[in-house]
Amino acid sequence: MSASIIKSLTDFELRLTEVPVSLAAAPTTPVTGTFWQATQPVSGTVAATQSGTWDEVGVNDSGNSLTVDAPVGTPAFVRLSDGAAAITTLPVSLATAPTTPVTGTFWQATQPVSIATAPVLVAGSALIGKVGIDQTTPGTTNAVSVQSFKGAANIASSQVTTSTSAATLAIARATRRSILIRNMDAAISVYVGPATVTTGNGMLLKAGESCPFTCVGLIQVIAASGTPVVAIADEYD
Repeated sequence: MSASIIKSLTDFELRLTEVPVSLAAAPTTPVTGTFWQATQPVSGTVAATQSGTWDEVGVNDSGNSLTVDAPVGTPAFVRLSDGAAAITTLPVSLATAPTTPVTGTFWQATQPVSIATAPVLVAGSALIGKVGIDQTTPGTTNAVSVQSFKGAANIASSQVTTSTSAATLAIARATRRSILIRNMDAAISVYVGPATVTTGNGMLLKAGESCPFTCVGLIQVIAASGTPVVAIADEYD
């Protein structure tokens, strides 16, 4: 005679023995919690290949800098700004510009001029070799007078023994042309000048020296010492 014995397992016995479980007919179990979007963000370097036509896209550098590259020979268009407005004129400094060679034909500062084929001048108002004076009033303003003088009609010559006191050498002559004064002494100097001449204000004539004058007034002489002889040749009309 056989008999079945049913015994309940304790919690401790269940933990010691593996119990097979089948979920083939498990009921639908709701799941709750946090779910992520189907497209996940990617951080890092991403290569993009153009497909079709791309439109221009504005880029905000958020206060950083951007580098714009383009193949050699391909223009890259950028707009520069000073932070407030677009920069339309760029300042250029040539303080360290390289030396630039200049080639071509250079001419000397002074150019040669040939008048072999000069135009014909109108006779009368513009003559070569003639000098004209622009006169506001002919014969008065800017007048030019050219005269040729003949020799004086008279000449008075004499020799005067001088001293250390002023004495008259030649009298005053209104028509005097010129007078030549010569110190005849070989060693002593004399002084020539107007009335009351002194050795302090007269013109010095050393021994053997001569001097012409055109003064029409009185001429006096005084010796530095002794009694030197002074000669005169007075031309007058």
